[in-house]
Amino acid sequence: MMRKIKLFSPIFLILLTIVGSITFFFTWVNLGFAPQFLEEWFTSIVIGLFIFSPLGMLSTLMITKLVSLFLKNDSLAKKILIGVLIGCTMEFFISFIVVTINFGFTSSFVNQWFSAFLKSVPIGICLGLLISFIIKPWIMNRIQRFKVESQVS
Repeated sequence: MMRKIKLFSPIFLILLTIVGSITFFFTWVNLGFAPQFLEEWFTSIVIGLFIFSPLGMLSTLMITKLVSLFLKNDSLAKKILIGVLIGCTMEFFISFIVVTINFGFTSSFVNQWFSAFLKSVPIGICLGLLISFIIKPWIMNRIQRFKVESQVS
């Protein structure tokens, strides 16, 4: 049990940092530092962790599989494409969640969501590239080492 905690706690901290950063940015863009900022940000983090994170992990796997159908080798272009698609997908989901929390489904929802999405795409792409080049390989390596250690024990 302790080994699993040791394996997943750094992964959870990375996930919390990513979700926390993105939701902080979105909440700030939508509300500024209004009196309800902390409450809305906390709500966004919780929902982001339990809704966005599974969606993000699933979409990352699907994006990787889809891109691998077209680009077989492990090239720089493949990693960049995966990173950009991950970033756009992350921003799609998280902007939807944060705008829904902050404003609800109003008549201007689509405009608010699209505006928030466009403002955040550069950050999302940077995070997607970070995930593609550094975080995902680190997590996969960590899981692989855990499997090997479990077989040896």
